[in-house]
Amino acid sequence: MKALNQRPVWMVALLLNTYCICQADFNDIYYNRHTVHDEVYALTADGVTNTKLFDTGTLGGLNAIGYDANQNFLFRVEGGSLIRTDRNGNNATTVFNFEGSQDAEDILLIPSLGKIVYAQDNGLSADEQIGMLDYDGSNHMVLTESSPGLGLAYDSVNEDLYYTLNRSTLNIRKIKLDGTGDTLVVSSGSHVPAETLALADNTLYFGGDGIYSVSTGGGAITQRSTIAANRLSYDWVNDTIIYHDDTANVVGRMLLTDYSTSTLLSGVTDIADLEVGVIPEPHEYLTLTGLLLLGAASLRRHDAKQTTHAEASWT
Repeated sequence: MKALNQRPVWMVALLLNTYCICQADFNDIYYNRHTVHDEVYALTADGVTNTKLFDTGTLGGLNAIGYDANQNFLFRVEGGSLIRTDRNGNNATTVFNFEGSQDAEDILLIPSLGKIVYAQDNGLSADEQIGMLDYDGSNHMVLTESSPGLGLAYDSVNEDLYYTLNRSTLNIRKIKLDGTGDTLVVSSGSHVPAETLALADNTLYFGGDGIYSVSTGGGAITQRSTIAANRLSYDWVNDTIIYHDDTANVVGRMLLTDYSTSTLLSGVTDIADLEVGVIPEPHEYLTLTGLLLLGAASLRRHDAKQTTHAEASWT
């Protein structure tokens, strides 16, 4: 990423003008609310524009969401099923029905593989599992039948999936996508269970009664903020952790340069899930289209780095 930031700007601009690749919405913040109905929103990364994308017409059934900007696929978990639409909720297709008609509590999109990982924990031991399937619902497999919590994160460099266990105290594990290598990363009787996970630069961030970090190799746990975040997601373009504070009812961001926090959107209640839109991460770009997108993202991140101090003080 640093090397690409040093490339001449005209090079990227020429490529973008030639091929007209535009993905302005890929690192928007997507979240769903339980209000009169379940509603899905998109908030720009700077917090300026908050747009209601669609209303499901029902209440209480929408658990988790994820958006792949490359393919314009928005996935949501609702009514025991995994449903795929476009960004605005059109062209709905049910791609998978969960075991026992019980909803998954969390989903994770891996766009470079066209895979969805889900965590299902509903108190029924036969249905507690972490599973994976293709975007079209095919090639379903169960990775582990452990009792998962609400956190999933994937390290595409080392091909490790991180997940939380539904325990009375903190327990984070990792596993390969073929179901092998299930290993404990960190556990702590002095920390509450992680309600959410995010991964950035070989560091896991988890929420609950605060925002904490720990190396992907385990070791010491460090508290980064006292914010009671029940949802975290990593925005690699701006090198920030996006969070929802369930106590203060705000969506905010934490800069990973100094761990300062700022509010993006206030008065946001009843959020069930929050995810930054995804495209393949920088090291996964193998195609010309991918390189063009990376160039655009790199320029945006470079601009963001130059305004770090302004961001840290902006509310």
